[in-house]
Amino acid sequence: MNRMLIGKNIKLREVRRDDLELIRRWRNDPQYYEFFYELVPITEKEEERWFERIINDPSEILFAISLNDQTERCIGTVGFQHWDKRNRNAEWGRLLIGDKENAPKGAGKEVEVLMLEYGFEHLGLNKLYCTVFSD
Repeated sequence: MNRMLIGKNIKLREVRRDDLELIRRWRNDPQYYEFFYELVPITEKEEERWFERIINDPSEILFAISLNDQTERCIGTVGFQHWDKRNRNAEWGRLLIGDKENAPKGAGKEVEVLMLEYGFEHLGLNKLYCTVFSD
């Protein structure tokens, strides 16, 4: 399903295969690695399987965070997991702004607003939840 959410400075678009290597590099970067559940670095094949699982699972919604310009350059990811249509809830997650140098000021807040609007107004959610690391 092709989804796109457009904000002032950023756009949330579908993750494309050509984004995968960049996302894998971020997920394997030591500054982010500790926040993921994998215990070893992610290979290209594992990243491909992860992507295939997500795009084929109707309870998963994943966006690439990109600049709101012609390049649509990926600067991060965000998504909803475990979308439960019956109980109208989902887990908020996979928020990663890996390209902080090119992220516009306030990008995190803009992502949050777009996702909240999408979740509550478009998907009809009445509850979002997430896992938060204590540190």
